[in-house]
Amino acid sequence: MNTSEISKGISSQVFEVRKEIGAKLLQFRLEDGLSQSEAAVLCGISKHRIQLFENGYSLSYRHLALLARLYGFRYEIILRR
Repeated sequence: MNTSEISKGISSQVFEVRKEIGAKLLQFRLEDGLSQSEAAVLCGISKHRIQLFENGYSLSYRHLALLARLYGFRYEIILRR
């Protein structure tokens, strides 16, 4: 296996993990009965960011911690398999 193949494999895994995290964030928000706009206001971030996170785009630990506080979970839980 060459470096390019390894890099593609890692990129694919990162994408899948981000999608899983996004799906969990969406699930938590819906369980709490919040719209994206409401979640954004409560976290002090934009609705667009909420959309990006739920769609699997990169999310900082700072934003993850804000969402964890809002939805009532420990952010470490979402990172476990």
